[in-house]
Amino acid sequence: MMNLDYLQKLMGGDPEKVKQFLGIFAMEVPRQLQELRSAISSQSWEEASITAHSMKSQLRYLSLDALAQLAQQIENETDQSGHSSSIEALLIELEQQLQIVLKEVELKLAE
Repeated sequence: MMNLDYLQKLMGGDPEKVKQFLGIFAMEVPRQLQELRSAISSQSWEEASITAHSMKSQLRYLSLDALAQLAQQIENETDQSGHSSSIEALLIELEQQLQIVLKEVELKLAE
């Protein structure tokens, strides 16, 4: 589950800025997941590493440390020229967990 305390501190307690971040997150994460899947499928390890790194930062803003760790593991694997089967398993786990988070974000945006 996400925790907005850290994000609220970063945004100076401004609820509109928090909501704006969540809106961007909701739009960007599905795109980034697609980019990550595509990069891994084509074994474009540098692109996969950059995308995983970017996602990791966003996940930490929402205190989603376990998901940030998954993104870190993907980044580490791709930095080592990739191990497709282990990266694929990590990606599947990340995708599944992010679907839950995205639903949670949508609920927050609807408030």
